[in-house]
Amino acid sequence: MNEVNEVFINNVCYLKFRKECTVQGYTTFTIYAKSDEYCGAHPFCMSNQEIMTVLDALRNADDKLYGQIKLADNDSESFLLINVERQSVIVEGQIGICFGDNFLRFKQRLDQTVLRLLYDCFETQ
Repeated sequence: MNEVNEVFINNVCYLKFRKECTVQGYTTFTIYAKSDEYCGAHPFCMSNQEIMTVLDALRNADDKLYGQIKLADNDSESFLLINVERQSVIVEGQIGICFGDNFLRFKQRLDQTVLRLLYDCFETQ
């Protein structure tokens, strides 16, 4: 159940997803993020329908090289926002709750290969 899927983006940025459980149509997974010298982890809870919507949006963005995909945790302020325009992909997000002791905000410019890596991660969730 706790399969880890890693999206190694480059030497300063990576995302890892570890599925924790699925209960009553919701999947909880932990997202680990590293940006430059900073890293963090936080549980993410999304409905299985939201995951299917993310998969469709990632597939469309990869085909058209255009689009915006947002993954939002149902239980906190954590999010990933993926903006795709031509061959430029900007991934930004927040891991953790901003009013808590620790949280990580990040933003990285990447190429379109990250879309397929993210798709593969969510397809196995």
